[in-house]
Amino acid sequence: REQRRRRVVHVAAEEIAQGKFRLLRPARYDPSDEEWEFVPGSVVSVEKMTFPEGDTGLLATSLVRASPETLFRLEVARAVRALLSARGDGLAVAIPGFGEGVLVYEDLGGALYLATPGVVALETDEDIDAVHQGSKGWLIAIVAASERYEELACLLPARGPHTIECRACAGARRLLGLRCGSCFGLGWTGLDGKPA
Repeated sequence: REQRRRRVVHVAAEEIAQGKFRLLRPARYDPSDEEWEFVPGSVVSVEKMTFPEGDTGLLATSLVRASPETLFRLEVARAVRALLSARGDGLAVAIPGFGEGVLVYEDLGGALYLATPGVVALETDEDIDAVHQGSKGWLIAIVAASERYEELACLLPARGPHTIECRACAGARRLLGLRCGSCFGLGWTGLDGKPA
């Protein structure tokens, strides 16, 4: 398995203050396909730079204000590091391309990890890749992490006002001893019956 290679991605941005830019979402942005240091919606500081191709432009160098996605990624990173620090190194697992983390879920389809960079990684027989925030795999990993390690319960999504008790499990989070497939173990869903 090869380490992820860093590369510069050209994106549009809007200047919102002197030297501060909000990154705009490109049409072909797919967070499940690649991990960005600064995700669309983030406000960043920039520096002028000449790129290897010879053209000049602005390079995002630091985060000024994070997008909700970035804030959550930072919270995951903090929680995983705190867990590893509190419980000792025997818990840490090396995750190729993602550093270290903790195993939170596994079945015949693969394994889900929370990695110290703040991402959910899915390992299958073929590959290991980041799981898009908000996807089914991501939610399963967060719920499983909170069940396996009480220190990670802080990562569970908060139940908002526009939610209902899960119709499938009646809020019990499990059916026949297995995690509910409708709410993925939260016990509640959005008003449309889909996991929130």
